[in-house]
Amino acid sequence: MIRFTSSLDFILRTVTRVRFLLGVLLVTGTLLWVAVFARAETSYLEVRFFDVGQGDAIFIELPDKRQILIDGGPDSVVLEKLNKVMPFHDREIDMVVATHADADHLTGLVRVLTHYDVKLIIWNGQDAKTKIFTEWKDALDAENAEIIVGRCCMRFTLSDMAFFEILYPLNTPGPDPGGQNNYSLVIRFVYGNDSFLFTGDIERQVEYEIAQQNFHLESDVLKVPHHGSKTSSSELFLEEVSPKVAVISVSRNNPYGHPYDAILQRLEKYDIKIRRTDTEGDIEFISNGNSF
Repeated sequence: MIRFTSSLDFILRTVTRVRFLLGVLLVTGTLLWVAVFARAETSYLEVRFFDVGQGDAIFIELPDKRQILIDGGPDSVVLEKLNKVMPFHDREIDMVVATHADADHLTGLVRVLTHYDVKLIIWNGQDAKTKIFTEWKDALDAENAEIIVGRCCMRFTLSDMAFFEILYPLNTPGPDPGGQNNYSLVIRFVYGNDSFLFTGDIERQVEYEIAQQNFHLESDVLKVPHHGSKTSSSELFLEEVSPKVAVISVSRNNPYGHPYDAILQRLEKYDIKIRRTDTEGDIEFISNGNSF
C-alpha cells in the first residue's frame, strides 16, 4: 500500500509539473503572438536615425511593417540596432539604399546583406577604388535582390500615403576626382503631410545644383548633409528646404570637427530645431501622416 501511494504521488507530481510547463509554454507563445499582432495593427510610420558613430544609418518602418534601411554606418553596430527594433523572427528587409560608397555609410550595409535577405537594393552606381567597395560589389552579386541604380527623378509609391523620390544624381556619373560625396543619392520621403529629406554627404556645389531644379524641396525633417561639415548646409539650401528639424548623424569627439559651429549657428539663425546622435543617441520620429 505504501509503495502504491508513493507511486501515485510521483505520478501526480509529474503530471502537475507537465501541466505547469505546458501552461508556461502556452502563455509564452500567446504573449509572443500578441506582440506580433500588436505590431501589425499599428498605423504609424517610424523613422529612426541610428547612433552608429561617425556615419549614417536610417531605418524606416511603414505602418504595414515594410522596412527601408538607408546607409549602414562605419561598422557592424547597425546589426545591433536592427536586432533591437525588428522582431526576432524577421530576417528580411524590404529595401536597402546606399547613398554612396564612403566607408562610413557603406560598411554596415555589407554586414546587413550577409545577415538579412533583402528584396530591393538601390545605390548610386558610382565605383570606388576601396576595399569596402569591393566587398560591397561581392555582397551585391551574392544577394538575391532586385538592384536599381538610382537617378533623378525616380519615384517609388509605397502606399496611398507614402512615397519617395530620388532628386539626385541628375544623370549618369563619370569619374569624380573629388570622391563620392557629390554623387550621393538625395531622397525626399513623404508620408501624408510629413516629409523627410535624406542628403547623404552632398556638398554646397550639389546643394546649389538641386536648388536650381524645379523640385519641391520643402521638408519637415532634414538629414543635415555631410555630418554638419562646413562644406554643406548653405543658406540657399536651408531656405529651399525650410525644415522644422535638422538631424545631425555624428560621433562624439570625432577628428573632423563635425558639426562645425558655423553650421550650428546657421541652423539656429533659421530657427531650425537641432537634434544630434552624439548627444541623444538614436533619434526617432513617429508620424501619423499629420504630425510627429
